[in-house]
Amino acid sequence: MTKISNTGKYQYLLKMTKTNHYLATMIPSQNKNVGGNVDISVRYYVGGQDFYVGSMSIYP
Repeated sequence: MTKISNTGKYQYLLKMTKTNHYLATMIPSQNKNVGGNVDISVRYYVGGQDFYVGSMSIYP
């Protein structure tokens, strides 16, 4: 967080940025007769660090 004021209600600023970058993770199934699923995550910058937030799961 960045300090923007010494007094008042709003003294700190936390910058959050959605990057529109996505990460797909393949999750194999325990059952060999059925395919696994794919988890999609969205990448955010929060306070200068990367965070991935789960968005959806896709099943066959």
